[in-house]
Amino acid sequence: MERYQVGQLFPIEQLCTGQEQYVGIPTTSFFNVLLSLRNISAKERNLFEKGSITAYLFEQEDVPFFVFDFGQGFCFDIAFDITRFDQETLHDWLSSRGNGVTLFLVDAATGIIEAIRLIGIGFADEFRAVCARQEGQKDIAARARLIQQAFTTQDMIRHATAKTEFRR
Repeated sequence: MERYQVGQLFPIEQLCTGQEQYVGIPTTSFFNVLLSLRNISAKERNLFEKGSITAYLFEQEDVPFFVFDFGQGFCFDIAFDITRFDQETLHDWLSSRGNGVTLFLVDAATGIIEAIRLIGIGFADEFRAVCARQEGQKDIAARARLIQQAFTTQDMIRHATAKTEFRR
């Protein structure tokens, strides 16, 4: 079991690539998000730690995207592909009632966790329903890349089918 602590290295070493990235990390109940950035500004850190967050569900061709908007232009999207799960994990994950997402803000250059935030997603069931349609399909990752080339994060927000807001 990984241990996550602000000021310490992000414990999943293979995700500490030194590159900026947004990664959805499946858990037994829902998922976590690694937000790895270089030169994290004070504004980004403050918005991440203390600002409002709006989470959106965008879906295209059975590929669900989570979009996280922290405001002031600080937003990102993540595609989700369940075809990488083994059958037991897939069954447990699709049956789970969990909706918690832990967000980790990590300095890409050092791998140090700068901030952690936990939110609950109100549209978890809708998200899982889209994911369930992926069963037996192939090339989800390639399809996700094509969709990300066709739609900006702002497009995904405009065409989202669900959203949850977190106010501080």
